[in-house]
Amino acid sequence: MLNKDIISRLMSTFGLFVIIGGISIGILSDKLFKDRKNLLLILLILRTIAFILMLTPITPLIKFSLFIFIFGITYSGILSQAAAIITGESISGVGKILSINMLLHQVSGMLGVLACNLSLKIFNNYNLVLYLVVTLTTMIILYGYIINKNKFRV
Repeated sequence: MLNKDIISRLMSTFGLFVIIGGISIGILSDKLFKDRKNLLLILLILRTIAFILMLTPITPLIKFSLFIFIFGITYSGILSQAAAIITGESISGVGKILSINMLLHQVSGMLGVLACNLSLKIFNNYNLVLYLVVTLTTMIILYGYIINKNKFRV
């Protein structure tokens, strides 16, 4: 198990990776990705891998460090790419859609904390929540793939 000192250092590092990821993903999306949906897909796959890593029997320090790195780098990139995709669409009510997107992100974060707390109390681990996150993220990736596949099949 990790002690509180290591955990606090990892969380500080997480904040740093969120900043680095937000800036670098923004630059990457402008320079390398004509279709932001592809970058968003890559970020979602990386995030899913981060949660799958948490379910593996790797040494806790390595497991949590990899999770902090991958999740931190993808954290603000997913939000910024989703916002860019939404605002790039020629639809009315973009502000409302962005507001709903941010609200759902914050509510899901709050529910995630509550679910983790319940999982820890009931099962003495976070595995149930990790399985749920991997399942939901995989469903989002597949849903996006199906939408794009059907969109271009005309």
